[in-house]
Amino acid sequence: LLVAVLILICAHASAANRFFLNNGTSFSSTANWSTTSGGTGGASIPGSSDIAFFDANSGNCSIDSNIDVLGIDSTGYTNTVTQGAFTVSFRSSNFKWVSGTFVGSASAISSVYTSSLLITGGTFTNTSGTCTITGAFTSLGTYSHNSGTVILTGGSTIITSGIFYKLTVNKSNDWDTLTIVTANAVVENLLTITNGGIVTTLNIEAKGDIVFSDVSTYNGTGKIIVNGTGAQSVSGGNSVTTNFEINKASGTLSFNSNLIFNGNYTYLSGTVNWQTYLAEMKNSSSTITSGNFYNLKINKNNIYDIVTIATTNTIVTNTFTLAGGKPNGFNIEVRGDIVFNVFTPYLSTGKLIINGTGAQGVSGGGDCIMPFEINKAGGTLTFNSNLKFVVLYVIYFTRR
Repeated sequence: LLVAVLILICAHASAANRFFLNNGTSFSSTANWSTTSGGTGGASIPGSSDIAFFDANSGNCSIDSNIDVLGIDSTGYTNTVTQGAFTVSFRSSNFKWVSGTFVGSASAISSVYTSSLLITGGTFTNTSGTCTITGAFTSLGTYSHNSGTVILTGGSTIITSGIFYKLTVNKSNDWDTLTIVTANAVVENLLTITNGGIVTTLNIEAKGDIVFSDVSTYNGTGKIIVNGTGAQSVSGGNSVTTNFEINKASGTLSFNSNLIFNGNYTYLSGTVNWQTYLAEMKNSSSTITSGNFYNLKINKNNIYDIVTIATTNTIVTNTFTLAGGKPNGFNIEVRGDIVFNVFTPYLSTGKLIINGTGAQGVSGGGDCIMPFEINKAGGTLTFNSNLKFVVLYVIYFTRR
């Protein structure tokens, strides 16, 4: 016990502030570090228990060895810190870039435990490699992403005006949130949601490709807005844990895997290609706005959960499956097969319109809770199982 206490006392005693001087540029030289601002050199190089200060009395600095510090603070600094070919790690006192210039390299920048990268002023060029953050991310100064990758780990966090080239969200828990404040976060190249990433408050604008690898059943109040002007793709085959909006002025959005939508699906503009994949609406009540799908499955958590069909009819080119919940609002037009796997007393207000021009089949043996309309210009509709109609059944005949 005495040994443990002595170790704790020694560790506490070694924690200190270190101020970079204007004697030389080497980070690893003790001659360039002081215990006070503008003081005498010869202090130890800042380590994992020390905060490295760059202030009005500090000159240019070249990081010439791998560093691991308690924190970095550039309040009042007017010169330049250059990362060089070395890694930068910081801990619970955070990386606070307030003024001056930081020039990142291709080497890693990473936070240890729960610590934040807070760029509130000055000029900051991030690494072109990987920047791993366990806490908050703020980029309010003159910020360049340097075509690097930011990886957000740890628990729930806040992004303030985040601009990224590549962003990977891999939080500790699938319920961890990303609170976006001040302005929408923008991802110019690749957005990857691996775990967590439930977007709240404001939104993430995705200009490039998106990969969903999360299996969470949660959903955020914010949106992922797909608004790049070129070709974009969505893949991963797992859950979209926030509302999803397509608003492309040009280019095609291609879905390269099945996807589960825990929130709203909104189409505003652009060309969308679902190829042969499935969109599945899960979780609680949500909205489809102007949806056009290849395969669509409504499979809500509860039989009374509502999928509101908004603005225009939703069109399903191939197979529509109703397995849970009820569609309300506008109608669902099905050009292919229909599967009823839902058994419920709750009725829908929107119609199911069967209007494909080729052969179509109905199966599943469940309840048809939607007003059922057959309006085919060609082809045969074949019922392949028993079906319980609990609402209106209408057939439109074409006079020949």
